[in-house]
Amino acid sequence: MKVVMGFLLLVLSMSCYAKPLLFVGTEFHSILETSKSGEIVGIGADIVYLMEQRLGHDIEILVVPFKRALQMVKDGTADGLIGPYKSQEREQYMQYTQQHIYEDPVYFYSKVASQIEWHGDYSLFKNKIIAIVLGWFYGAEFESHRDSLYLSEVTNLDASFKLLMANRVDLMIAHPRAVNWLLEQQGIQNEIKALQPAIALNKGYFAFSKKLVNKKFIAQFDSQLTAMAKSGELTKLVQKYPDIQFSN
Repeated sequence: MKVVMGFLLLVLSMSCYAKPLLFVGTEFHSILETSKSGEIVGIGADIVYLMEQRLGHDIEILVVPFKRALQMVKDGTADGLIGPYKSQEREQYMQYTQQHIYEDPVYFYSKVASQIEWHGDYSLFKNKIIAIVLGWFYGAEFESHRDSLYLSEVTNLDASFKLLMANRVDLMIAHPRAVNWLLEQQGIQNEIKALQPAIALNKGYFAFSKKLVNKKFIAQFDSQLTAMAKSGELTKLVQKYPDIQFSN
């Protein structure tokens, strides 16, 4: 009887460990996106698939809206998040990798014909309507001025862009990787402009739910990613995506 019970416990423990880890993320051009054939691609997906092979642990990727992805990691429904920026609030419930995988300068955008100027003084925008995406982090400095600004929150960047083009907001905030791709899809590359200087330089990482029990996996993932950066392997992977900025 003891032998049987011991065997059952061993099988149960092995099955628990073998359960696939769930990584979530949102459609971000070149970081994580679904191809026309339904395949999940991007630098984030490339690294996850590579880690799956090297660490010997099955990983599933689920693409969901960003706010939902954050909540899933926060409550432990998902084990990892692909590509988030780092903020103090998120660090309360997520453990980030030491190594980032991409960089995004963040800008205010206006229509080309707009006379709005930006010189780093947020007080000039107190009477302007600014479109932002729900759940996005635009840098510590912007966050410190958030309460003094008139913000229109939308669910995705496409909605933000449509508000700007319809003159329902004066400005939107985004990064060139996403904006350039969006303008190219619309065929209107000369319709909006980035206001200099950038308001932040955000870095994208992998992050894990602090409710994830498998701490060994987190340590191995982090160690592998750091080693890839040091060896130059990560740089080579990123070079597949010309619109991603990355420096190590």
